[in-house]
Amino acid sequence: MQKNKFDIHQTPEGHLERFKDRFEANSFNSKSKTHKLKWYLIAASLTLLVSLWYNFKPQERLGYELADVSEQMKETQTYFTSVIESEIKKVNLQKSEHTDQMINDALIRVDLLQNEYNNLSIELKNTGFDKRIINAMIFNFQQRIEILQNLLDQIEIIKNSQNETII
Repeated sequence: MQKNKFDIHQTPEGHLERFKDRFEANSFNSKSKTHKLKWYLIAASLTLLVSLWYNFKPQERLGYELADVSEQMKETQTYFTSVIESEIKKVNLQKSEHTDQMINDALIRVDLLQNEYNNLSIELKNTGFDKRIINAMIFNFQQRIEILQNLLDQIEIIKNSQNETII
């Protein structure tokens, strides 16, 4: 190949028009692909927004809480729920290999009582603040607290017996 030699022959007739046609055809396709991609992104964004809205919209309550009955019952519910939460925190702090099974069993019983409370809540809504349902809900709270307090007592006995065997 020789230096400084340029290709100086003429292009065939219509070459420039064919080149422009191909170029425009390819640029149209890339615009079309970009256009389609924009629509896919818009559709994906809308789908995401709808799913987020559906997951985070306020859920309609199935039943009534004690707090819906009166201001006094609201205070009662607040007291019981705070005691239960406090007792559960104390229980979780006591977990060990010796108490793990006992704690899990008690927490399962508390969960079952919570499910029963949810059913009572639905019944309360359906019966219109029936005093028997209200009393059953209060008793349910008391049972959960009693289970947790008995569990803490049992854990304390286990800890004391372990300390005695070490000494």
